[in-house]
Amino acid sequence: MTKEILKQKEKVQKETKERDMGIVTLFFQRTDDLDKDVLIRTTSEERMELVVKRAAKKLDLTNSKIGVLVEGQPISFTEQTVGDVIETYDAVSYQISSADMLGSWQEREEEEEGEKRRKSDEVSTPPTGAGLLRFYDQETGGPKIGGRGVMILAAIFLGSVLAAWFFV
Repeated sequence: MTKEILKQKEKVQKETKERDMGIVTLFFQRTDDLDKDVLIRTTSEERMELVVKRAAKKLDLTNSKIGVLVEGQPISFTEQTVGDVIETYDAVSYQISSADMLGSWQEREEEEEGEKRRKSDEVSTPPTGAGLLRFYDQETGGPKIGGRGVMILAAIFLGSVLAAWFFV
């Protein structure tokens, strides 16, 4: 066997061993300077935020808010492992930039998540209600009338209907 074949065989064996151990290599490239890139070797169980911070540091991005793109689309990687992100976006190559350069897409994403959270907090059903009753937890504007006020208004309305019925 030639030396080249032996090197190829060793390389394949090394890659197979790394894959079995859950080691992956991620490619990060700056969006504003495509000549700057870095390869990060990590495990699939490591948190993606830590890997992105490490890549940002190596690429000289000093901003605390970092955005990551896959094929030009921003991705969400917070509280996810590297393996989860690879599986979700089917990619190991990422573009990295400060969030300011990306048009503060993270802020919009956080607002959307907050809006979804507020909507989920608005309506809650009791466990035995099976959707028959809904309770609205969020307060809205307008006058606030207690139970006593509602009963008094109902009695006045009932009295006026009865009076109109008898006297008209």
